Amino acid sequence: MASFSVGAGVTDTTAKSVGGNDTGSINATGTLSDTTDISWTGGTAGQDVVVDNYGLISATTRGIDTSGSFSTGSFTFNNHLGARLISS
Repeated sequence: MASFSVGAGVTDTTAKSVGGNDTGSINATGTLSDTTDISWTGGTAGQDVVVDNYGLISATTRGIDTSGSFSTGSFTFNNHLGARLISS
């Protein structure tokens, strides 16, 4: 698990795994594109993963999914004006 950032004009084709207090950001002209783009692995009480999407998240299965068995932590997804999350 690790925080991540997809920069301006970049197409990132590597799936991301987040948990704990990780953060993620997709720039307004950035693209995150994979089978399942973001997998949340949970955390402990009081921990919050925050993902800010200003660009494009494009997945062939699920844009955001969970991984593993957990019952604590939280996940906040902000899909900002003009951003898109597409899953097919």
